[in-house]
Amino acid sequence: MAHNFIEAPTLQALKLVINGGVLSGRAVVDGTGKMMGLHGLTLIINTSTVTFSDPTGVGLTYAVVKAAIEAAAAGVTVTFSAGRLAFAHASGVTIDKDGTANAIFGFNNNVDIVGKVYAFPAGAAPRVVSVGCGTREDSYFAWVEET
Repeated sequence: MAHNFIEAPTLQALKLVINGGVLSGRAVVDGTGKMMGLHGLTLIINTSTVTFSDPTGVGLTYAVVKAAIEAAAAGVTVTFSAGRLAFAHASGVTIDKDGTANAIFGFNNNVDIVGKVYAFPAGAAPRVVSVGCGTREDSYFAWVEET
């Protein structure tokens, strides 16, 4: 069995990732609290395609982006933390590399981003072996066993 470490800036982010969620790769809002440049672009989540509409170019609020994603991708929930979007689904989240909005959200265009759900330590792999925090309590990690 292979072992890996997952590091996250907050305990909430670590919980999201070990439960199959995906955190956007960068902050997505500008100084006005809006997401710019999304008109006509797509995000493919768990095989569902979200197409964003902002024909006037004024930017989309978090609430509009959240509603669009949750309406298009069944079972996916979106939350917002420190300027980044967090995507969660009971069986994990996959962000397809072919989404045209990937760069805006900080996702890779070369490989799919696949969230993996890890079992409790007593479960079968993939499973969490241990969790902890950095020595300065400025990051959190999970030691995981892969299949």
